[in-house]
Amino acid sequence: MSEHGGNIRQLAQKAGINEEDVLDFSANINPLGPPSWLRSVISRNVEELIHYPDPDCTELVKTISTMWRIPPEQVVVGNGENELIFTIPRALEIKRAIICPPAYIDYEKAARQCDAEIVHVPLQEFQVDWTQLKKISRPDDLLFLGHPNNPTGRLLDKEKVLDFLKSCPETTVFIDEAFIDFAGEEHSFIHHINERLIIGRSFTKFYAIPGLRLGCVLACPATIQKIKDQMFAWSVNTLAQKVGVHALNDREFQRESLKTLAQNKKTILAELQTIPQLEIFETSVNYLLCSVSDRSGTELTREMLLKQHIAIRDCANYDNLGDSYFRIAIKSKEENEKLCRALKACLLNQKPSKKRTKKKSSLMIQGTSSNSGKSILTAAFCRIFLQDGLRICPFKSQNMSLNSYVTHDGFEIARAQVVQAQAAKLDPDIRMNPVLLKPNAEKGTQIIINGRVVDNMSWKEYIQYKPTAFKEVTKCYDSLSDEFDAVILEGAGSPAEVNLKQDDIVNMGMARYARCPVLLTGDIDRGGTYASFVGTTEVLLPWERNLISGFLVNRFRGDSSLLQEAHDFVELHTRKPVFGVIPYLPKLGLPEEDSVSFKERVNPINNNAIDIALIDLPKISNISDFDAFDIEDDVNLRIVRDAHELGNPDCIILPGTKATVSDLHYLKNSGLAQGILQQAEKKCIIVGICGGFQMLGHTIFDPHSVESDSLKTTGLNLLDISTEMARQKSLSQVKLPGNVQGYEIHHGQTSVGNSQIIMKSSAKVLGVQNHHGNIWGTYLHGIFDNDQYRLNFLNGIRKKKNLETKTNATVYDLEPAFDRLADAVRNNVNMNKIYQLMGL
Repeated sequence: MSEHGGNIRQLAQKAGINEEDVLDFSANINPLGPPSWLRSVISRNVEELIHYPDPDCTELVKTISTMWRIPPEQVVVGNGENELIFTIPRALEIKRAIICPPAYIDYEKAARQCDAEIVHVPLQEFQVDWTQLKKISRPDDLLFLGHPNNPTGRLLDKEKVLDFLKSCPETTVFIDEAFIDFAGEEHSFIHHINERLIIGRSFTKFYAIPGLRLGCVLACPATIQKIKDQMFAWSVNTLAQKVGVHALNDREFQRESLKTLAQNKKTILAELQTIPQLEIFETSVNYLLCSVSDRSGTELTREMLLKQHIAIRDCANYDNLGDSYFRIAIKSKEENEKLCRALKACLLNQKPSKKRTKKKSSLMIQGTSSNSGKSILTAAFCRIFLQDGLRICPFKSQNMSLNSYVTHDGFEIARAQVVQAQAAKLDPDIRMNPVLLKPNAEKGTQIIINGRVVDNMSWKEYIQYKPTAFKEVTKCYDSLSDEFDAVILEGAGSPAEVNLKQDDIVNMGMARYARCPVLLTGDIDRGGTYASFVGTTEVLLPWERNLISGFLVNRFRGDSSLLQEAHDFVELHTRKPVFGVIPYLPKLGLPEEDSVSFKERVNPINNNAIDIALIDLPKISNISDFDAFDIEDDVNLRIVRDAHELGNPDCIILPGTKATVSDLHYLKNSGLAQGILQQAEKKCIIVGICGGFQMLGHTIFDPHSVESDSLKTTGLNLLDISTEMARQKSLSQVKLPGNVQGYEIHHGQTSVGNSQIIMKSSAKVLGVQNHHGNIWGTYLHGIFDNDQYRLNFLNGIRKKKNLETKTNATVYDLEPAFDRLADAVRNNVNMNKIYQLMGL
């Protein structure tokens, strides 16, 4: 028997399952997987494939020479170390080979191919019998030794090796250091090379590139030349050579690999040692040799494959090992846990623990960019599954948004998750958005965890805080996933933001925790969607790429059948299908997650309509406060960014802002403040919401530097009020007489002079107007969502313009929009495949 580990195709055929369903512990590959740069290096050098590779591997040999401090003439590179193992016996024309079993099975195969005599000197308790070797060694013998040995994982005793070379100077020794990277470079024999000592090295295991094939041999120049004379030309391809150069230069990957291996090995050892039928032999490498007491290793290997779909390495074909032995690779923490559970199921008849091991039904929507439609599509799937009778819940672990909402119990949550909760017909719950980030102009970012402000942090400070934040994220997710049939998760921005991926807790990092399939969506209306699909998958790590199940094309105008060629192209490059093409839905009527769409909004033109000028502040917040105006057929809601755009509106609205002082300076510097004051003199209606309300007063004090470092800032002096920024944020839902309702989210505490208080809760001032009644402000967000209040407000303007007032309020209802959205997605997406992905 001469099988190797890692033959997934053969193993899958034996088990009668698909290759991708086999979890492979039979091949000893770095648990980190390949370096993150691997795909980019390969992509960058694809064009070089039109030329023959460098037959001498000049650049790689030079790099090896520099890194390992040996002359280049002592290096030969091969198509994997195995090619060189088979070449050495031919090159040296050996007559006899000495092998110390158990040992790598191809030593013997390589020697037999040149008709050499084979002599076995078995290991004694997994140690080389140096006394016996000295007795039997003859001139021109070739001794094969593994360092560390495969399969035992034991290192050679360096002093004894050097003593043997001195005692038997005419015996050639080949030391196979294929796994030495995992044990530590200090154990290598590289710097002891002489006329009789040959070192073999592999890039395959440590850099996780078994399919690329790369290895080298280090020996004296005369031996290297003999090996080269026996090798085929161009055996090492261009891509392998380029990858080898990068691999040797990546010291960070080397350090991280050893750190991860040590952590994962410690954990799996502790778990395996709880299984009484197993004896575990500790190793210095990335695999463990094990022995089972109540059956053969072959039986256990077969049972693990057939019942658990896990491949372990049956060691029955190693000489000098009993039939009870098997070998397992060290893999990721999650994979190691799965292996241990499977072994316990086979050996202890142990059922899965009550711990959360069963995969919960979930689906994540990520995007190729911001504003690709993630939030709306998450809402769509929430409504679809709700219509299909499931208890469904939205979730976004971290949202950076200035558009927030206050739940019934007084916690702050991103507005997008509120909309998604409405789609699922749920009350907004802080668990749906455990981390909310609100950027300030001067004070970094306000960090809100579980609905409460933690602190203002710089980005570097938040990176350090993220592990703490993620603990809260996972608690919230686990709680929701236990409560609902399925959870629909939303990502943020793009998973391809390479500068953010390392500390990610909202895209692939969250998807890995939730063990959920990911659909990547792109906005085809913006263009570049298919290139973005391919480009995004290209920059992802293997484990991240594996989480993506397919793609959604969003906002398409036209006949989707015309896109088939593009879909085929994407699947050819990524091996992942397009699940559907969602049509462009004009005037859908659902709030957007952030200000991207707001900033791109086209102002309506209706000369006979009420003209409302909404000032676009740099740090504008809660833009959904004004969505209800869009359903009014006689209202023009204009976005005003410059003073010359202001004109002579019927109403000016100063919206909420996360940087009141900074945005107030913007108004003054841009000329907008002067324009607003001129309109005030003309008795134009001017409304301030939250931060906009504070700007209308005399003074804004910030003694605690909550929003800025300015202690005192002069306002627009349109209301007789002053505001002081408090450390504590006011968060509450409010319902007052006169159809006044909304929610407050602010640090400001406002005191009133001669202006008239029009909204008050307990002793707290929530709204003020001037004596003429044309200028007023309030802390309440969402005040215009109330149909009757909005009708009364607009009728006041209609009277002033001598327009006919309305009797019946226009109904601001999102339900028809949710159903329209759900129908569009259901009719254009392969929902059967979605259900299969989610295991529903």
